[in-house]
Amino acid sequence: MRRVAAFALLAFISVSDALSAELTPFLQARRLGVAISALPLPEKLPRELTSGLTNRLLVRITLLSESRTVAQRAVEVAVKYDLWDENFAVTTRVDGAVVQERTYRTVAEVLALLANLRLEGLFGTTELAAQPPLVVRADALLNPIDRERLDQIRKWVAENTARTPPTR
Repeated sequence: MRRVAAFALLAFISVSDALSAELTPFLQARRLGVAISALPLPEKLPRELTSGLTNRLLVRITLLSESRTVAQRAVEVAVKYDLWDENFAVTTRVDGAVVQERTYRTVAEVLALLANLRLEGLFGTTELAAQPPLVVRADALLNPIDRERLDQIRKWVAENTARTPPTR
């Protein structure tokens, strides 16, 4: 089995489609993960992280063989600043299932996490062993709803929310 796992790791080619980020596949407990390092983040992100709104980083990890999709995972990293406790709750989901929940004290810790993600256990190596050389690709999207759209939604909700008298 070690030979198969070593083959799977060596068959991967790092691709930097995520704005010059570097992708590095790794094996852990017979599962393939991907480390995304040097992910460029917007300058305004530290201020947005402390707004109290949930910020989301969506990452689609795709394994390709000869331009054909072999496997794919959707990863969501949600960051919510607790204005009362003054800390950051970070929840990571893979294909909708929570895989990790952590609390961070500072913006710097959260920025370091987001810029250098380590996504463990995404793919089983046994089903990948028979594949020809594979390419890993990551597509990342930060805060899929932009601030302007969010402000428009808030305005619409405020204008279209009518108070109803309590029923007796």
